[in-house]
Amino acid sequence: MLEYTREKIRQILWDANHRLAIFPKDSKNRILVIQEEGLGNAILTTPLIQALATLDPPKSIDALVNRARGTDLVFENWSLINKVWDRTELASRTELLYCHTVLECHPRHELPSNVKYQRRLRISIRIQSGLDYHWHFAKHESEYLLDLARQLGYIGARPPLRRPPGASNYDFSFSDNMIAIGIGYAKTLRADGRDWRDRHWGTENFLELCLKLKSLGFRPILVGDQKDFDRDGVPLAQQGVESVCGKLSLAQIIDFIGRCRAFIGNDTGLMHVAATTGVPTIGIFVNTNSVKSYPLGNQCIALGGNHGPKTYKIKPQQVLSSLNSFIG
Repeated sequence: MLEYTREKIRQILWDANHRLAIFPKDSKNRILVIQEEGLGNAILTTPLIQALATLDPPKSIDALVNRARGTDLVFENWSLINKVWDRTELASRTELLYCHTVLECHPRHELPSNVKYQRRLRISIRIQSGLDYHWHFAKHESEYLLDLARQLGYIGARPPLRRPPGASNYDFSFSDNMIAIGIGYAKTLRADGRDWRDRHWGTENFLELCLKLKSLGFRPILVGDQKDFDRDGVPLAQQGVESVCGKLSLAQIIDFIGRCRAFIGNDTGLMHVAATTGVPTIGIFVNTNSVKSYPLGNQCIALGGNHGPKTYKIKPQQVLSSLNSFIG
């Protein structure tokens, strides 16, 4: 009786779904990293990229991103990345993109992403056998991603996050008491069906926090896009809280946060952006898993979250106490 191991099943699926192709010699050490999630996920992928760049023999690393989410800024103009692709750019190619190994950073299945993504238009992939793509919810996302590099031979510690390039070409009256407040998060059902409508800390909580910060001599300033402001920032602005939402590009926001005393906000991409700038970062986790995605850095803290699923009632005074531990 034949025994079909997981590796055997993977190979059968590969043979059944993938046409034979002659791979160019330069594809032998070419890796495609697929990261089409949001800004925070992209930033947490940067240690993986740095780990892959140290492998011997050297690897040529491409990244497949979703430019509509702005994550290309994380990988563009980086000497470690050969080329940044968008799905539409691959579709317009007249020849295949040959890759020896594909690393899917957010698999939603238990089969290797090489099996899933060989069906992507214009990508031809050799399978990298033996890679474990099982998602681990009990470890930080950056560590899960780094495990993929370790399976390819990386043996070092976790590299630091890469700070995306900022842009300082904007006018603003800066001061040394500014606190960036990240109010954004869409309070809607996600496309994958998960209900994260309660992921936002709440406009009332942010308003109380901002008013207390002002009474203590700080200058809270809302950061985010125009949708964040229209949805959650208007009541705060009506109470005199400043805002740069919708006024700055993503690159300018990165520069802006780096000039603040601290960042306080929901579990969002901007929270991870703040962590890369080195400013004290306080992430507020209402019902998401802080073990999996807490902000990385010596001056970062995650309030609430833990393993979930559970709703955490975090008071503005708890946030102020955490801020005081960083900046007094």
